[in-house]
Amino acid sequence: MLKNTLSKLSLLSFAVALAACSSSDSNDGNSPYPPAEATFSNFQSASVVIGQADFTATSTPVTSASSTKGGIGSIAYLVDPEVTPSNENTVTKQLLLAASTENRVLIYNDIPIVNMASAESVLGQPNLSSANLNTTKKGMRSPAGVAIGVESDKKIILVSDRENHRILGFNQHLPLVAGTKDIDADKVIGQMDFATSSSTCSAAKFNQPSGMATTSDGKLLVADSKHHRVLIFNKIPSIIQGETNADAALGVANLSTCPNSTTGSGSTGFKNPTAIWTNGTQLIVADTGHHRLLVWNNFDFTLSSFPPADFAIGQENLINIAANQGSGLGAQTTPSAATLNLESPNITDNITAFDVSSTGELCVPDTANNRVLLWNKIPAKSGVAADIVLGQNSFDRWVQWDEDQDGRPDGQASAKTLFNPVACKFIDNKLIVADYGTNRYLVFEKR
Repeated sequence: MLKNTLSKLSLLSFAVALAACSSSDSNDGNSPYPPAEATFSNFQSASVVIGQADFTATSTPVTSASSTKGGIGSIAYLVDPEVTPSNENTVTKQLLLAASTENRVLIYNDIPIVNMASAESVLGQPNLSSANLNTTKKGMRSPAGVAIGVESDKKIILVSDRENHRILGFNQHLPLVAGTKDIDADKVIGQMDFATSSSTCSAAKFNQPSGMATTSDGKLLVADSKHHRVLIFNKIPSIIQGETNADAALGVANLSTCPNSTTGSGSTGFKNPTAIWTNGTQLIVADTGHHRLLVWNNFDFTLSSFPPADFAIGQENLINIAANQGSGLGAQTTPSAATLNLESPNITDNITAFDVSSTGELCVPDTANNRVLLWNKIPAKSGVAADIVLGQNSFDRWVQWDEDQDGRPDGQASAKTLFNPVACKFIDNKLIVADYGTNRYLVFEKR
């Protein structure tokens, strides 16, 4: 009996000692065990809210330096000059967020670390308290996204001025100094001049352009959403104004073809493509109207016509195109870790702006399911389930503002819940999410 008791005590002592060694509290530099790698987790809380006074606020904000009404589309992060060990602490970093309903792009000096931080600068408006729409060198109409490109070895800010059917380029005096406002764009792409806003179908024109992607060698890819195609420019057009033809188009037979929304389907067509990512070899396009991301593993930019995608994210194959892989949201049907429902009836122009991190993580704002899905790495085939979900505590939940996860919307938002998220972007160990239905951006941190 004594021998058995001593054995149990010895095992207990060993378990306690092992737990102590494994505890994060013991990572003081002397522990033989490395700290756990930081990661995102299901239903985690955001650390900072941009555009609202606190995490529970749901009211439409008043236009101000801290308002992000209608935050929609791709998010940009400008680092200039490039970070090196010698200037890492002094490098200028700027976060650019589109506030579509306020017809402007807000600029923050790095990622805000306090709630409802004020922007330092603005594009598209004469000051930080106006929201007028214009078709001029200075004005915008529902900007849908921002990207950073390279032109003649210099960086350029690109803004998809969605309802003006054009892209504006800003490349003077970057990074923009605090207080910048009411400045002219340096170029316009997609229109003959800064005063027109035609959306006819041609090799040089857009119809509600949204997401963009750029490559290190200067290529520009544009999601020409309502023309249901992606236009590819081998170089960012150099002229200040005047139409420049794209070099190729993806999703259509040729550069003079602009299908209506019912013709693109299956493995060969888009319906409302809204975002693009490429590393120069792999290419991913958000085919928003078909509730999927299409992936090309080895995309050859030198071709004039392109093969079908290799696989789809959000669908079981390249043929299916229905929301939630065929189910509709409601009391009897639910999403899963491998489904997407990217078009919400609460948004007039649905835009999905996904992102891939420097280490290969993928985030996708699953808009109508009121969640953001994260994959630890880009899938290699169709139908792969996500690893992490934000906005819900499990992959079969979908209701907005559902803090207690009882399947019914709460009366207010929270740091954990989402309502029609439309964009996400990885920046270092953080994830920025555009929570469109709550007129805010949320900052999530790995932990």
